[in-house]
Amino acid sequence: MAAVAAVLANLVNNLPAVLALLPLTAPAGPAQVLAVLIGVNLGPN
Repeated sequence: MAAVAAVLANLVNNLPAVLALLPLTAPAGPAQVLAVLIGVNLGPN
């Protein structure tokens, strides 16, 4: 999930990537939400 978030953060800005992925990953639990946040933060770097 972190890799998907990183690629999406490279295609669009960080905030739209988070807003697109969090509703999809929130039911999966906090580990997936953390993976999205880490991927979005590492993606542009």
